[in-house]
Amino acid sequence: MDYKELYEKALSTGYGVGLEYELIGKLSEMLLLSDINPLLYVEKVPEFFLYQSTRVDGIEIPDNCKLIGREAFEQSKLKDIHLPKTIHTIDAGAFANCKDLNNIYINDLAKFGLIRFIGRYSNPLDQGFFMPNLIVNGINLRERGFNIDFSYDFNIAGNYGNYNMTISQNYPTEAI
Repeated sequence: MDYKELYEKALSTGYGVGLEYELIGKLSEMLLLSDINPLLYVEKVPEFFLYQSTRVDGIEIPDNCKLIGREAFEQSKLKDIHLPKTIHTIDAGAFANCKDLNNIYINDLAKFGLIRFIGRYSNPLDQGFFMPNLIVNGINLRERGFNIDFSYDFNIAGNYGNYNMTISQNYPTEAI
């Protein structure tokens, strides 16, 4: 059985017990540490992709990925993530408890603004008391005097809602 078959088998185990979450997270971690990126085979970063990963601190999501599944990076030690402009949806909890997340790299600020963030902790900038750096084409927005503010409107059940993100500049600098 090759890596692709093994990975697809792990993804098809179903959910509910909890061990599947760890299995998917550890398998993904093992593949990435072996310089094999299972994301090259899929259009969606799977649910629990790096769940509780402690050994992968950075990832570049390939252009073929369009969605990030729920709790994909939950409780991981991820420090840096590169998001392609092809991502259009990020599910709830994808970045929950990513306390080490420091840098989010993107190439297109307008495309980032169009991402559909579904639920709490789907926006990688939503890390509670601190906010990671948003780096657009190599420019760190915070260092250039930009503020990134967002609010979150819950629905009546409190599970899902909409992010309202505003990026403003404290003082004039060059355009990005």
